[in-house]
Amino acid sequence: MKKSIFYLIIVLPTIILNSCNLNDPKPSHLNIQGKWQLESFRGAWTGGDYAPGTGPILIFKKKTYQEFKGDTLVRGGSYQLVKAHRTLVDREGDRLDLDKGVFGGMFVSLYEDKLILSPDMYDAPSYSYKKIE
Repeated sequence: MKKSIFYLIIVLPTIILNSCNLNDPKPSHLNIQGKWQLESFRGAWTGGDYAPGTGPILIFKKKTYQEFKGDTLVRGGSYQLVKAHRTLVDREGDRLDLDKGVFGGMFVSLYEDKLILSPDMYDAPSYSYKKIE
């Protein structure tokens, strides 16, 4: 009995501490800071383009973001970029979590002055932003 209790005292805390670390997302080193204007969105049944200078704007600072439509602030809050598994393509990607995941995560890709946001779902639209600052 003493051996069992001793075993539980040594092993159980190790298991608990290690399992917590497995669930914590790894930070992404992607830098999306700047001012981005929506140019287009594409999905299975939908899509559209914005004339230059007319699309909604996302502003990312070090840990916060703001979204504007014209001069109107639509929403804002905190964000984080983490490494996460993309089910559709079966590989790791950079996920953008707004407001601690309240709005769900979008995966991020950067190509020079383009920011692509895409959900990990079939037929859901992807959004293409151009860096303007």
